[in-house]
Amino acid sequence: MKYPYRGLSLDVSRHFFDVDEIKKLLRLMNRLEMNELHLHLSDDQGYRLESRTFPKLNQIGSYRKENGSIYGGYYTWEQVDDLVSYASALEIEIVPEIDIPGHTTAIIAAYPELSCSSEPVEVVDHGGVFTHILCPGKNEVVSFCRQLLDEVIPHFPGRYFHLGGDEAPKTEWEKCPYCQQRIKEAGLKDEEELQEWLTDQISSYLENKGKTVIGWNDGFTPEKPDTGRICQYWNEEGPSRLYRSIGTAQKFIFSNNPAFYFDYSHGMIPASSPLAFKPEIAGHQGFLKDQILGIEATIWTETIKTNQQLEEQLLPRLISAALVMNGEEGEKDLFNERFNQLIPFLESEGFSWTSLEKAFPEKEASEPEFIAQAEAAYALTRDELPEAVRNHFIYKIQRILNDFTLYSYTEEEREKLHSHIYRDLISRIAKKAGLIMLEAEDIRHQIKEKSGHANFVTVYDERVQEYLFKELKKIIPDASFVGEEEGAEIFKPEYEHGYTFCIDPIDGTSNFLTGYRPSVISIALFKDGNPYVSVVYEPYQDLLFTAIKGEGAFLNGKQLESSREPLARSLVSFGTSPYDPELVDRSFELCKIILPKCIDLRRSGSAVWDICQVAMGVTGMFFECKLRLWDFAAASLILEEAGGRITDMNGEKLSLRGPSSILAISQGVAAEGLKRLDF
Repeated sequence: MKYPYRGLSLDVSRHFFDVDEIKKLLRLMNRLEMNELHLHLSDDQGYRLESRTFPKLNQIGSYRKENGSIYGGYYTWEQVDDLVSYASALEIEIVPEIDIPGHTTAIIAAYPELSCSSEPVEVVDHGGVFTHILCPGKNEVVSFCRQLLDEVIPHFPGRYFHLGGDEAPKTEWEKCPYCQQRIKEAGLKDEEELQEWLTDQISSYLENKGKTVIGWNDGFTPEKPDTGRICQYWNEEGPSRLYRSIGTAQKFIFSNNPAFYFDYSHGMIPASSPLAFKPEIAGHQGFLKDQILGIEATIWTETIKTNQQLEEQLLPRLISAALVMNGEEGEKDLFNERFNQLIPFLESEGFSWTSLEKAFPEKEASEPEFIAQAEAAYALTRDELPEAVRNHFIYKIQRILNDFTLYSYTEEEREKLHSHIYRDLISRIAKKAGLIMLEAEDIRHQIKEKSGHANFVTVYDERVQEYLFKELKKIIPDASFVGEEEGAEIFKPEYEHGYTFCIDPIDGTSNFLTGYRPSVISIALFKDGNPYVSVVYEPYQDLLFTAIKGEGAFLNGKQLESSREPLARSLVSFGTSPYDPELVDRSFELCKIILPKCIDLRRSGSAVWDICQVAMGVTGMFFECKLRLWDFAAASLILEEAGGRITDMNGEKLSLRGPSSILAISQGVAAEGLKRLDF
């Protein structure tokens, strides 16, 4: 079917595109029989409409500092009127979007009193989700929005007005007295309903002026589906109440990520992706065809700065999208026919486009392209963001990973890409957990004794483990967990299938308890029972050890190599537990034998740290008579990837299910033929 709404969403906030370029795109849309240009005019990075009512929106909100200079701009009303008239002559309606209540940093930079805190902020120069959003508890916010709309509406005479509504973190609302008072007075349940309340205030105002309101699905709350408001569906994160409107009169516009997100590389979203699109809402089967208003391709411009970049990202994928919008069969042969017909027009207009070889790649994403996309997502999981926002971007990473597995990479190539993302996310989580250790107070009075002499666990061990479990579960929801402290499980046979995390929340608890260093956080990820990714973090010196199976070991990004020196020119470290007295005599007997054969002996009190010291090339050997999996799981992969070897003292493979003795040696000591402690 040919959909009534056949649109393109263009983000002019993140980067600003002039009227001539927009007119050029309008002529292309006309050729493709598209009829709606959705302009994303307001975001954290800039407000792009003239305002005579609120002049600071242009003086402050339309410009930002970027790379040592001032970047920005806005459309005058004369330019807007000309653009709307030009589009109308081409039978295209321009749909304005003013995002409310989130993505409003530029507005708040101009008028800080519109936020909960009234604190000054600057227009930002990078992408992300930001916590400074409009405060619905303040009456002046509703008044501001209505006055702003009064100024904007006369210049956009079309049917539709977009209010955004996506990615609105509620952290400020949760502690804002104005918001909490509004929740109480309006009889609302929580901050989510507070967003509904604000959206309804603004939507009703627009509807009274003859507009039909559109909103993104993750901010969409159709408690009354007969209002005529339109849901633009872009991802699967919308609230469950969204589904209550399926099967009703509710209308939907589809902009599914990834099929219609053209800011992604052609490697990740090839021109074939829109051709394969089916209008579906994840997790729901009862969708009515007459609820589909249409399809809209989107292009977000955080990384798109020039007209040439914009055109090469859009073309030729926009041709594929237009075929689907117009109800034509999604076949590449038809695409080729349309593309060839358009070439004279594209050349005469001076369009740039991506070659068909790149637009229809045999492999949909090269490794650098994939890594760049995933890095862009996990960069937004930085610790200072609120948990809800971080969770949102972790979700996006999972979407990238899950979608990517559909592409035509080999299993080995897919695993390599997955492991890079897991390593970096686990590293971030370990560093965040390290803050619990750094901020610990009065540790000696917050301990529990386990069985055996001097066998301790502190409340901070438990807090770190609880935090790790919670955060790691978000990365791999189906993973199993093995760990030292109460609540973790032993390594079971069924863990030899799928993913398993093995955690020692604080290795070296006695050190941590007494203020002696080191103490480390140890996280190993197993896949199908085999070591896969390891992260060890020592927070006091900010030392991050990482390893991926087959890709080397690293300390703060620098590759590690174990020592090539023989035992006679090496330090040796050892461990022994005071709560295993039967092994103490054996440990010190071995020390007396080994001491004359090496430079000197050391004991740090952390097996994980000692094994990592072998990987660093600081020591040549570490041994201990009895350790469990969490004591060596992460560090063993780090050592092996640094060229060393780790076995039990008899030279046998380490046990995953019970205690093992440990012999960890450098490549230099291994080269001497040492395979077991049998001096």
